[in-house]
Amino acid sequence: FNTTNTRFDFFNGAAWQPFNSGQLVLLSNSEGDVTGAATTASVKSFVVPANIYSQIMVEAEIGLDQSGSNNAEWTFDIQYSAVTKATSNLKLRGNNAAQEHKTLGVLKYSEAMPAGGTIQINVTSVFLNGTWKINSLRIYGVI
Repeated sequence: FNTTNTRFDFFNGAAWQPFNSGQLVLLSNSEGDVTGAATTASVKSFVVPANIYSQIMVEAEIGLDQSGSNNAEWTFDIQYSAVTKATSNLKLRGNNAAQEHKTLGVLKYSEAMPAGGTIQINVTSVFLNGTWKINSLRIYGVI
């Protein structure tokens, strides 16, 4: 029994392996809203331990609130170990000073991940207007 990971492992002759491979485990469930009106790096992040998971899956709920006559556009990136893995743009067209607009999206990423590293979300302004938001960041590992 592996007390570090609280699971059963077996020795395959070369290395210790998880007994129940293919099992999906929720590693992080960050549900608190984060909002902003400026370019921000590492809005939400999570450090994935090395050599535990065969694959990682990431899902983030993103959004944009805009009001007035100026356009709003923001880029959301998921990065793993400082390399961009998934990108999504949200944009709203401003057309009336009295109107408000909102939009939501989902940003997903998945790949084989034999080494550990930091997963983070970065937000970058394309047209600096409105308020971006990240409603959640969920990270799953496959053992």
